Formats: sequence, C-alpha cells, structure tokens
Amino acid sequence: MSTVDEYLNNAFTSRENDARDMLTASSDGAEYEGQDADDAISELPLAIDTRVHIVITLSMGGPSEQIDCEVSRGQFGEWELDRATFTVSWGFDSRTQRLYETDALYTLAERYIEGVEIGSN
Repeated sequence: MSTVDEYLNNAFTSRENDARDMLTASSDGAEYEGQDADDAISELPLAIDTRVHIVITLSMGGPSEQIDCEVSRGQFGEWELDRATFTVSWGFDSRTQRLYETDALYTLAERYIEGVEIGSN
C-alpha cells in the first residue's frame, strides 16, 4: 500500500469519526471537545466552494463512456474547464482516468462546454 493510500484511509476514518461525534453531540445538545457542537461544525471547513458538474456521455450500455467535467465561471462569465476525467462503466464496475490539458479529450470537453447554459434544459 502506498503512503498516499494509507494517508487517505487514515484521514477518511478520522474525519468520518469526528463528523459522527460532532453530529451526535449536536443532536444531543452536548459539547464536542469542550465547545458547542454546532460551533465546531460551523468552524470545521476552511472553505465552501460552488462547482458545476457537466457530464458528456459518449456511449451508453456495456460499457458506457463519459467525460466528467468540473467547471467554474471565468473572468468574463464564460465556463472554464477546471478538471476533467474519462470514466468507463460496465455493470457495477467503473474506472476513471484523469484528463490533462494536453489530451485531445480534454480539448473536446472544452469545446463542448462552450455553449452550455447552466440551469437550462
């Protein structure tokens, strides 16, 4: 197991346990580690950001393929691609591959999101 995998597992377990303890204390009206549980919950995140997720479906069925895009508003209000992954799903199994700016699929994703109007169907 790599160091990153170990860190991920330990961090998730620690955060999950803390979250459960804070929520339990909050619902019981109790303190969490010497302070009001609701205050502890409010003070936990460093930031809360809004991101838009766009899915570009390339194929459906077995297997299905899609490009998952995370976008945000650019300086002039246009959508900018922040992150993209290529996802293949077959039944209940799926795999993802991060896309980089040098990948052709990343460039295609940038083109596809240019005309997307968020909030419209």
